[in-house]
Amino acid sequence: MINKAVINEEQYSPSDRKEYLNVCLKNANNLKHLIDQIFELAYLEGGQVSVNSESFPLGELLHDVVAKFSLKVREKALSLSITPHHFNYHVFADIGKLERVLTNLIDNAIRHTPEGGVIDIGIVYSDAKVRLEIRDSGIGISEHEVALIFDARYQASNSVKDKRFNAGLGLAISRKLVALFESELKVETKLGEGTCFSFELSLAENVESF
Repeated sequence: MINKAVINEEQYSPSDRKEYLNVCLKNANNLKHLIDQIFELAYLEGGQVSVNSESFPLGELLHDVVAKFSLKVREKALSLSITPHHFNYHVFADIGKLERVLTNLIDNAIRHTPEGGVIDIGIVYSDAKVRLEIRDSGIGISEHEVALIFDARYQASNSVKDKRFNAGLGLAISRKLVALFESELKVETKLGEGTCFSFELSLAENVESF
């Protein structure tokens, strides 16, 4: 039995072994990420999450989050931008939870936008609030499935190139987090043309913005 094991091991080259180990590591990381998301969603649904809101410049956070995705964007030849590029809005929110929402939504947009596509984070001022719009030129979601994508157990089918819209638990978590900001995560989409997720944040008081 020992000799047989040695012979089987010798059938694989060092590059093959490295590739299999990388696959195992990737699967392990994916499993850990899923487990972490399950616990995070459970805490949110159980109302066991505290909110630590503060005033901070929205632009700094957005540019930091975009920088975090620079490698993924380059690998897929995507365009990821912020419109307008410069602004001075200070918002009042939990910065850690807002970063989590933005990370989820941008990661989701990258996964569902084909090579060479466009992702834009729009900032719109309206009535003492700012609306964030994460818009992509991706595969879109069919109309009858839009209401179901925030269900953690749901994976939407899609007829575009036989792909499936799969946000995992990210959208369910994001909607719960946005609700903590006393806002609502909304979605507009058109199959084959793209999707836009949006929500509003309150501007910080006594801070000059433009």
